[in-house]
Amino acid sequence: MNQTGTLLRYFDCRGRGQPLRYALSELSPGFEDARVPLDGFPGTWMEMKKDRSKAGPFGALPLLVQDGVEVAQSLVIADFLTRRHDQHPSDEGARLRIQMATAAAYSDLIEPYAQLLWQAPVGDPEAFRRRVDFFVSQVRAKHAQLETLLAQRPGVYFGGERPVVGDYFVYEALCMGELVLGPHVGDLLAQLP
Repeated sequence: MNQTGTLLRYFDCRGRGQPLRYALSELSPGFEDARVPLDGFPGTWMEMKKDRSKAGPFGALPLLVQDGVEVAQSLVIADFLTRRHDQHPSDEGARLRIQMATAAAYSDLIEPYAQLLWQAPVGDPEAFRRRVDFFVSQVRAKHAQLETLLAQRPGVYFGGERPVVGDYFVYEALCMGELVLGPHVGDLLAQLP
């Protein structure tokens, strides 16, 4: 572990770890970004999974170790970082908006984008197009809901005038949308302030 006492272990890809990397870049500069190689997957990971110190209590990633405290599961890590770095506003409504935005970005956008990629119908372009069209309609609705939630908060970010951990989850959801759905999402983002 490095001098800051912070290590994040996740696969060498974006996925569930990327919003945490963004947040840690601000909150714990110089954190150790321990990436599990995808070469040889799943063999490399299966070996690593046997070692609880590398795979955490659930044998799953991401895993955060900060100052000797081990935390697993993306949303729990996000909440831990938010509390540890004093980013929870004292106002309960503001705190709940941040938590709702984080959960919506993760559960309703980031996870489904990954599923869309991993479960794409092979050899059936029409089935994939139908699936993408359905997903785009879901994304449109969720983006509009996040926009409405953001409008209830003064400032540029869900955290106010500066980003908090939850803002990085929303940002990653938007980035993944552009990467996975391309012009479908670019068109949508142009319609939202």
